[in-house]
Amino acid sequence: MFDYGTKGAANQMRMTWEKLCQYVGSEMGEDIVNELRNECQMTVPTPTHSQDIVNRNQQCQAIII
Repeated sequence: MFDYGTKGAANQMRMTWEKLCQYVGSEMGEDIVNELRNECQMTVPTPTHSQDIVNRNQQCQAIII
């Protein structure tokens, strides 16, 4: 609980935020914790595949269908 105006309010808020980050990290993973701690959104680059990989993927999909 955070109670504004008490003597240890800032420290209590910091500790509460750290505990929240620990809980989120245990449930969702370390990436979201880094976003919460750094206050910036992480962008994941789109993977690029070689033409050979794309061709093999298309062949596999054709076999399944």
